[in-house]
Amino acid sequence: MADIIFYDGNCPMCAGLVRFLIPRDKYRNFHYAPLGGETFQARFTQTEMDKIPDTLVVLRRDGTVLIRSTAVLYVLHRLGAGWGFLATVGMLFPLFIRDAVYRLV
Repeated sequence: MADIIFYDGNCPMCAGLVRFLIPRDKYRNFHYAPLGGETFQARFTQTEMDKIPDTLVVLRRDGTVLIRSTAVLYVLHRLGAGWGFLATVGMLFPLFIRDAVYRLV
């Protein structure tokens, strides 16, 4: 079972990230689905969906939900190589700084 990346289809950055990831996901670590779509609704209760912001969301195989910068860095880490190194460096910054940068972009 692969991790699932849920993305906001109305967000150019999210859609761009998905287009960036698909050719680089050589080991098919991820499935991709829109926020609010059938897959999203099947995986989350209404209460959980109400708490999830319109942002990049990763549902890991173990059931952990990651959002915003943590989700992006996790995905980059799973790509490996130089992307994994970049993710490791990014994780050195505190969450409030990472998410502030995420929102700016």
